[in-house]
Amino acid sequence: MITRSIFIVVFALVTLQLQAQRRLGTVTGADTTVKTEIVPVTEPNAARPRSVLSDSVRIAFKCSPVLLLTGELPAFVEYRVNRFYSVEAAIGVTYTDLFYETSVNNGYFLSNENAKFRSGWSFRGQGRIFPRHADVAIAGFYIGPEFTFRTYKMDWYEFTGLVYDVYPGLRKVSEIRLAGGWQNAENSNEPFVDFYIAAGIRQTWENRATEIPNQVSPAYHRVAPNFGIGLKFGWGM
Repeated sequence: MITRSIFIVVFALVTLQLQAQRRLGTVTGADTTVKTEIVPVTEPNAARPRSVLSDSVRIAFKCSPVLLLTGELPAFVEYRVNRFYSVEAAIGVTYTDLFYETSVNNGYFLSNENAKFRSGWSFRGQGRIFPRHADVAIAGFYIGPEFTFRTYKMDWYEFTGLVYDVYPGLRKVSEIRLAGGWQNAENSNEPFVDFYIAAGIRQTWENRATEIPNQVSPAYHRVAPNFGIGLKFGWGM
C-alpha cells in the first residue's frame, strides 16, 4: 500500500514537471524574435529614376538654320551648371541679311552688281533657369535673359572712269531680351530640339551706301522693340 502511494506521488511530480517545462518552452518561444527580410521585386518595365550625374545631359551643341534668314550662322554650346541652371553661348559669322535687305531696302543691294557683301561676326549669350523640379537642366521649360550682338558689312563700288571707288558700309545690331522656351534634351548621346520665343529691345547703328552714287548714308542709331521666335537642333552629351 505504501509502495503504491509512493509511486502515485512520484508519477504526479513527474507529470507536473513535464507540464511546467512545456509551459516554459511556450513562453520562451513566444519571446523569441523572428527576423524577416523583404526583397523588392523589380518589374521589367518599371520606370527607372533619372540620375543627375549619369544619364542626363551635361553639355549640348546646337545649330539654328532659322538664323540663316538673317545672314547669321552661329555655333551654340550649352552647359549645365547644376540641376536648375545652365548657360549658353554662341559665336558665328554673318553675311547677307536677307530679311533686312528684302524688307527694309526692297532688295536694291541684293540685285545691284555694285554692292558686295562681306562677312562679319556675331555673339550670343544666355542664362537659363529651369523652374520645374521634375526636370533636370538642361531639359524641359526654361526662361532667362539673353544678349546678342552681330555686325554686317557691305562695300559699294562706284566706277569713276578709271578705277572703282569703294564706299564701305557697316551695320551693328545688339539685342537685350527675355527668352523662354522648351527643349527635350532628356538623355545624353541623342538629338533634340530647342524651341524658343524672345522679347526685348534692339539697337541698330548703321553707316552704309545709299542708292545715290558716291554717297554714303550718315551714321544713325535706332532703338526699337524686338520680338523673335526660333528653333535649334542639338546633340546632348
